[in-house]
Amino acid sequence: MSQKKYDDWVTNVPCEEHDRLNLSLFPNEEYFIDSYAKNSILDIGCGTGHRTFPYFEEKRIYYLGVEKFPHLIECSSYQDKILQADFAGDDFVELPALQNKNFDLCALFGGVSNGLIDNNIRQNAWKNIGILADSICNYILLDTLNHFNWFETAEKGQTLKLLNFLPPQYFYSKKEIENLISTNNLTIVETMEEPVGTYRRIHYLLKKNI
Repeated sequence: MSQKKYDDWVTNVPCEEHDRLNLSLFPNEEYFIDSYAKNSILDIGCGTGHRTFPYFEEKRIYYLGVEKFPHLIECSSYQDKILQADFAGDDFVELPALQNKNFDLCALFGGVSNGLIDNNIRQNAWKNIGILADSICNYILLDTLNHFNWFETAEKGQTLKLLNFLPPQYFYSKKEIENLISTNNLTIVETMEEPVGTYRRIHYLLKKNI
C-alpha cells in the first residue's frame, strides 16, 4: 500500500467517524501529560482536536495542534489552535508559528507515527522528531502499534484479512523503532505498554541524547 492510498482512505473517513474512534484519552496518555506537560504541549496529528484539547484546557495547559488533513480542521471547534501542515514535510520544522517556541511536550497520539506508510516519509518524519527534540520540545511522546513477531512472517493475505485494511508496514517491529530512535539521536526516558486486541500499544517518552 502506498502513502497516497492510505491518505485517501483517511480523507474519506467522515469527521464524525474520526471522533467516534477517538473518544477520550488513554490512562497512559493522561499520565504522561500530567507528568511532563505542566505548561505547554504541541499536539502533532491532532485531528479535530476534540479528543485532546478539552483535557488540555481543563489542565490549563497552553496547546497548539498540527494536522495534515484540511477536512479534519474544517470540522474542528478549535480551528484557531491548529496549524495545517504535513509533519513529514521538509519545511515542517521551519514553520514560523513554531519559531522561538518551547514546549514541555510534543505528542503524536493515536498512532500518528504508524500512519507514515512509505519508508522515505517515515524516515523524514523521524528526522523531524529529532530536530524538534533538539530545538523546541523538552520531550517527545508518541505511541506506536507494535505487532508480535508472527506478523512479520505471516502471509500477506492473512495479515490484511486479519486487519481488514491496515497494511503490514503500518506496524513497527521492535528492531525498526529502536533503530529510528537511535538513528535520530534520541533516548528513551520511559515507556508504558497496553494490549490492544492481538497487538500492543506502546507509549515512548523520548528526549535528545546528550
